[in-house]
Amino acid sequence: MGWYTFSHSVEMSIESFFERLGRFIVRNTCLTFTLSLVVSLACGLGFANMHSESAIDKLWVPENSVAKKNFDYISETYDTPETGVSTIVAGLQETENVLTKSYFDIFWEVDKVIRTMNVTFEGSVYRYEDVCMMSETYSGCANFGALNFWSNSRAAYESSVSNDADLLRDLRIGEYPLDGVKVVYGFQTLGKAEYDASTGEITEARAIKGIWNLKPCDADETTCPSDQFQKEYIKVMEVHAKSKESEAQVTFQAGISLGEALNEAIAADLPLVGASYLIMVVFCCFSLGEGLRKGAAGRRSSMSLGGGAVFTVFMSTIAGYGISAGCGVWFTSLHSLLPLLLVGIGIDDAYVIVNQFKLTRDTLPLEERIAATLRNCGMAILYTSLTDFIAFFLGSTSSLKGISAFCIYAAVSIFVDFILQVTMFIAILVWDQKRQVSDLNSGGSASSLALMKLCDKLTATHLTRSKHSSSTTLFHKAAGRMDCCICCKFSDETKEESQTRIKRSNTEFWFSASDGAAIKWDEIVGTNGFFGWLAHFLHRNAYPIIVLFIAYWGVSIWGCTKNTEGFDSRDLVLDQNHYKIYNTLNQDMELSTYNNMPPVGLYVEGVDYTR
Repeated sequence: MGWYTFSHSVEMSIESFFERLGRFIVRNTCLTFTLSLVVSLACGLGFANMHSESAIDKLWVPENSVAKKNFDYISETYDTPETGVSTIVAGLQETENVLTKSYFDIFWEVDKVIRTMNVTFEGSVYRYEDVCMMSETYSGCANFGALNFWSNSRAAYESSVSNDADLLRDLRIGEYPLDGVKVVYGFQTLGKAEYDASTGEITEARAIKGIWNLKPCDADETTCPSDQFQKEYIKVMEVHAKSKESEAQVTFQAGISLGEALNEAIAADLPLVGASYLIMVVFCCFSLGEGLRKGAAGRRSSMSLGGGAVFTVFMSTIAGYGISAGCGVWFTSLHSLLPLLLVGIGIDDAYVIVNQFKLTRDTLPLEERIAATLRNCGMAILYTSLTDFIAFFLGSTSSLKGISAFCIYAAVSIFVDFILQVTMFIAILVWDQKRQVSDLNSGGSASSLALMKLCDKLTATHLTRSKHSSSTTLFHKAAGRMDCCICCKFSDETKEESQTRIKRSNTEFWFSASDGAAIKWDEIVGTNGFFGWLAHFLHRNAYPIIVLFIAYWGVSIWGCTKNTEGFDSRDLVLDQNHYKIYNTLNQDMELSTYNNMPPVGLYVEGVDYTR
């Protein structure tokens, strides 16, 4: 058996399956729609198991990279400060000096807000002292930043500092009094510090920073009191920062701020997703349903068909998301873009189905029309859906978990969309056609009914006489006055013989006739309008267009070599989000490890220091 014979046999088997499926749906329309809807909603129950992930090291660091393995080892072996809250206080003007008592008083107010907070978690009340990370070098919470100059004690600060001169005196020390660690201005302390050239003593700074470290959740915990404390901290600081906006610039963030910011960005995109669905509903109603115009033979438009197409895509999105979430696949900020992608793919399939349905004869029974529709377009939809599914399935093997999770959601949703397009949407199409027939029988015009009866009569006459008889001429003349011209294209050949003949003749025409391509363009897009002009333009200028395409391709490849690598989490969140405001100020004031010498930690594995 040759490859052509094998592939043809497989194709015919699949087409036969789609044909039987179409007949089944027509006979069991309510069952098909109800079953599709119930299964989709059942799959959507997987949303209850959805886990949102925003940690950069988990999403955007290759799983098997050396950096990821080292980070995981350090996190599992040592009590690293994985979470906490931090605040930066800066002047209202960028050049304003904050080494004054008034600014430090504002900073101490932030410390008071944090220490007086309390949250409730699983019926128990927690204060800062209950959730803070304890220091290994001294008794108390492990805090970092400017407050360490006074051992994190406001009483010590108030007893020592009464004016700006006292403040500068306390800042000009070599070691922090609490733990004896050498003072390093910049990271976690004072931003854009300036020094006296003769003495080397600090004279000015543009920002004050402090970090209050919290206990991380245990490995087997999805949430803990520290997480609840951070959520409350964000709420409280939003109010506190606003109350101080006339005195200073108070910015803040927590360990969960990035995740919260991404969720906020997703929520902000939801109206856009909703608007896109609404636009697609309106567009599909006016295109698939032929707008407000009357359809063939005076029938009313099928605007509900467009809504049904979008509804099918919507249900496939719910089911695809539910299945993926139920299987434990992470949900990330990228997933907010997926519904827009699925709308495009799903609506395209609906247009293919409806267009193929319109090419069937109106005089055929509905079951025959639906069967012929699925037989002729089922393979096309299957191929496009399969290629999309395979592309995203391969993407799911990415070592970047963020990309992998997105591709899994997309692949599953596309697969579900294909299933629903050939079941649920076909059921909607059947209902719409039955409605049109019912409307026609009850309120159709007399002329339309007469034409349809004439078509039926001429069809019967045509099938019993020679194709060269006079009835054929009369038949085509009558059909010319009707919207359904396709119904006039009859042949005494069997379906299989006709398909083979058409395919063979088209092939011979294309490869033998010198002007075959141009004529074929006329058949496909017509001779009038923009697309007719474009088709002939492309045909007349094929070689220059190919050259331009090759040049464009070359420029695109060259442009790809100029791409730069980099990742900035601030680009993923809203401009007015506290996370972006904080980190922008953190970098501008040179308080970040990105523009200062980052601390280096050396961890030696497998060494017993007790021996």
